[in-house]
Parts: sequence; C-alpha cells; structure tokens
Amino acid sequence: MFYANDAMDTFHPKATAIQINIRTQFTLCSLYLPPKQIIRPPELDDLADQLPVPFIIFGDWNGHNALWGSTDTNSREAAAKSIPMIVGKLPKHNKPWWNEECSTAYKDQKRAWDRFRRYPTSENLLRFKHLKSVARRIRRQSQRASWQRYVGGIQGQISSKKLWQKVNRILGTNSTAKSVSILNCNGQVVSDMADISNAKGAHFARTSSNESYTQHFIHYKRKEESKLLNFKSCNFNMYDIDFTFHELEQTLIKSHLASPGQDEQLPQYVTGSLFVDDLQISCTSVNMAFIERQLQKAVETITKWADNNGFIFSSQKTLCVHFCKLRGLHPDPEILLYGQSIPVVPEQRF
Repeated sequence: MFYANDAMDTFHPKATAIQINIRTQFTLCSLYLPPKQIIRPPELDDLADQLPVPFIIFGDWNGHNALWGSTDTNSREAAAKSIPMIVGKLPKHNKPWWNEECSTAYKDQKRAWDRFRRYPTSENLLRFKHLKSVARRIRRQSQRASWQRYVGGIQGQISSKKLWQKVNRILGTNSTAKSVSILNCNGQVVSDMADISNAKGAHFARTSSNESYTQHFIHYKRKEESKLLNFKSCNFNMYDIDFTFHELEQTLIKSHLASPGQDEQLPQYVTGSLFVDDLQISCTSVNMAFIERQLQKAVETITKWADNNGFIFSSQKTLCVHFCKLRGLHPDPEILLYGQSIPVVPEQRF
C-alpha cells in the first residue's frame, strides 16, 4: 500500500514522503535541498518529527552545505566561476574580401534563380546565367584586390613583428608558436638563450657543411668550383634594364596563389606534394607492374636530382603505403632506394 503524506507544509524545502507495507511498515522520504537556500538544523529536526518511524530520507543533496562543515553553499555558482562557459557553435569568420558589391551581386543571382525556379523560361534562364557570371567575376576581382592590398602592406616601414605575422598568415602557419626555452644538446640540457642560439647555429653549420654531403655531390661540387668564370657583361642586356612599376603590376596580375606548373622531376603518371621537408609521391593503376615501374623511375629521378644539389633522402624514414581495393592476396610494390627495399606499412603520418 502506497500513499503520499502532504501534511508537511511547515517545511520550506520540497519533501515528499510515502509509507510502504512490506512485512513491516516503514517510511521513505524524498528530500530536495536547493543550492542557494539556507537550511537550518531545526528545520531538518522538524521534518524528522513529522515522519513516522522507522523512516529513510534520501534525495538530491547539495554537495556543499554549511550543515556538514563546508564554507560554500552554492555548488553551481562555484562551477560557473571555475569552469568557463563557451557556446557550442564555433564563431563564423567573415571573408576579408567580401564587400557590399559582392552581397548585391549574390542577391541578384539568388533573386534570378528564384524567379527561374518559379517560371522556368528561356529568358529567365539566360538572365540567371548572366547574373551568375557577373557575381563570379565580381568575387574574383574582390579577391584579387584584397590579396594585392594585403601583400602591398608588407613594406620596409612596418615592424618585424607585423612583417612575420603577415608572412605566417600567408603561409598558414601558427603565429603564436613560442621559442625554444630548453634544448637537449649532446646529452646536456641548455637553458640559456645565447647557448641555445649557438647550439642551433652549430647544428645548422654542420648540416650545411661537406660532412652531410654524399661523395658523389662533393666530387661534383669540386669539379664545378674548379671551373673559371668568364663572364662579360654589358649594359644593353634585358636583365640590366631598370625594373619598372608597370612590370611589377603586370606580374602581380598574372601571378597565382598556387604553383605555376610541374617541376619536371616526376614522370607523367606520378603526382607528388611537398610539406616542409617531407615529400610524398603516389601513382594509381590497376597494374602493379606499371605502378612499380613508374614509382621506381620517380625515385631514381629524385635521388639523382638530390645528389646533384646536395640533398639526401633518409632510408630509415622513407616508407611505402599500399592502398588497394582488390580482394584476396596480392603482392605489395617493391621499390628500391639506394639499393635497399622501401618497407611497406599500413599507414604513415607526416
């Protein structure tokens, strides 16, 4: 038998009690203590006097309360002060090149599309295509002008801090990176900034010295340096003429943000990308022999170019990843680097 006891109107916190008959009769009381409300011991004693014995009190307790020696009586407020509250939606960054003219052109394009969708006639279709091309041309002009203004801000009058901020934003790198404060040099911990600079300089000097070059490149370097230069210049050559501002403007107009073309080092069916000092090449085909032949040709071409320019590829860091959708057993590609087979791994991050 269950019934609720509503006679507890003298107790301010919310409390509900029921009596249960299971062999013996006992009382269950559900109690809620609001976080911001001050509860005094006499009020709890009054509640206990109203409950028939035996009774069990349970409920949503406030973890911080002065009744059990805590100085904080509001756990939610403490959490709000300690834990910063953020909005779940990420802020939207406006495009720097978007202006009022772009907004007007986009609205005209959208209005023409809505009209063509309601009345699909040839005249409305031509009008929509025309306004779409106009909006695209306006956006491209705005992007080009914004890029030229941003690059034009890199001048000799600005500080080095603003200069590197602009350069880092152009490269897309993290401008908030901090300098190295501790360096492990040959087993010794270096914390002084002057010693860190000297250690870095010694490392870069050793890397750029003849010790890091291959014997093939050292022989080629000595052979080229032994040649005598017989260069006679005159003032009538095209590269000796003064560089005009008009030529600079024409060059900026024809320039693009991406690479101007292939570097002529990779075969036709091999693509590649370079991130800092990590090179990635790939080839796609249904014929494994064709893939091995193209990648091996690309590796030989790249290593030959590296030997002639003083670079070297690490055999320990070079890996091969085989992506395949074919079912069943099929061999992995075998590609050689400096006479050693490149190991095949399931994945690699760089």
